Amino acid sequence: MWNHNVLRTSHGLSLFSDPLIAEESWRFLSEPRGDIASLILMPNHTHLISKSIDAQDLLLSLRQRINRKFGFGVRNWDGITKSETIADVVKLRRSIRYVHLNPARAGLTRDPLLWRWSTHRDWLGYVSQPIVSADAIHAMGFLKTREKFHHYVSADPSVDVAGTLLPKAPEVLALSLDRLKSVLQTYYRCSLVELAEPRHPLKAKAVPLVIQTLELKEEIAAKLFQVSTRQIRNLSHLPVSEIIKQRFKEMVGDLRF
Repeated sequence: MWNHNVLRTSHGLSLFSDPLIAEESWRFLSEPRGDIASLILMPNHTHLISKSIDAQDLLLSLRQRINRKFGFGVRNWDGITKSETIADVVKLRRSIRYVHLNPARAGLTRDPLLWRWSTHRDWLGYVSQPIVSADAIHAMGFLKTREKFHHYVSADPSVDVAGTLLPKAPEVLALSLDRLKSVLQTYYRCSLVELAEPRHPLKAKAVPLVIQTLELKEEIAAKLFQVSTRQIRNLSHLPVSEIIKQRFKEMVGDLRF
């Protein structure tokens, strides 16, 4: 049985607008659990649709973690809303759509794909490690295809009644290093600091992806990842699936990322 839980700050405090708090919260909530259908961080609240019977405890643990690490207290939070049971597939679809549309309906973005802290990108394959549950995908039935799912979510007056298009890979890939860093941050949900760490395990995934997808010169890749050209050469031939290359090309060519 799926459940919908909401954690809110008090007095509309935009606590999750802080990039450090948002990143810490996302990593904590998205640790491999295999039971998440939808997750989003809004400036002053977060939605979690999960099969876990401990979802409320998880949100309480997040609250305690933020208080301890960033110096907040009980007064900064409202209580967690009573868990709403999602009894059938139709309600699950509508609930996921509602959660993913939160930023657009709040006037914070014009497209659900633009919101970084949302599982909408996970559903569409635009993150390295999607956290959505296979059970949730199966439950979506006729919305299994990426196109149908994105259209179902984005065809809303707060976005566009006709829906928005999925990204398409451009014929010519030309971009600056800053733009490439931005896309890598989005795809791997990482910070620039992590991207620059010489021995970070992310390098073994990101280097071959960039080299094989963009045909980036070794010297430029070395500057991007702050490693030697020899290290780039050693990593560049590691296998990368064609579907991952395709999704990354689409992201590079679309300014929503």
